[in-house]
Amino acid sequence: MDKPHNQKKNSATHFKTQSQTRCLQINLQHSRSATFNLMKVTEKDEPDLIFVQEPYEYQNKPVGIEKKYRIFTAGKGKHKAAIVIPNNKIDAILITQI
Repeated sequence: MDKPHNQKKNSATHFKTQSQTRCLQINLQHSRSATFNLMKVTEKDEPDLIFVQEPYEYQNKPVGIEKKYRIFTAGKGKHKAAIVIPNNKIDAILITQI
């Protein structure tokens, strides 16, 4: 028996995929070894954003964080916080004045 003309042969279902942003928050307490361990965890867990309090700094610049990651800090002198973006697919810009 033939199929009715109004019946669809194949109906494709489209699923909308949801993406999740993986975040990591840490207080490094200006520690070089804690920064080193953070980089190990970052390579393993692949977070999209890292929120850092008290980053390890040398001459008022965060150090120990791999150069391939984008680092955002605000202000002059010793920084109290930083945002590290390991995910290259995330667009970000630092706005210092509104």
